[in-house]
Amino acid sequence: NNEEGFTSLLNWIKELKHMKNLDTTIVGMEPTGHYWINLSKWLVKQNIDVVTVNPHHVKRNKENRDNTPSKSDKK
Repeated sequence: NNEEGFTSLLNWIKELKHMKNLDTTIVGMEPTGHYWINLSKWLVKQNIDVVTVNPHHVKRNKENRDNTPSKSDKK
């Protein structure tokens, strides 16, 4: 949750956009705790669209995809 990490994320986003030939970016964040707020504000300043997603829906979607309750997976 610092400038170096934020810049690293932005570079990764740009890399993916180039590799996949994409024009737009939308970052979805679970608004749990307070850790997402600084990144969200920073991304908006970088002209990246940020949306919040309901943690309950994320959990249900993940469980539907692989039927595991673990939070330590790549998803």
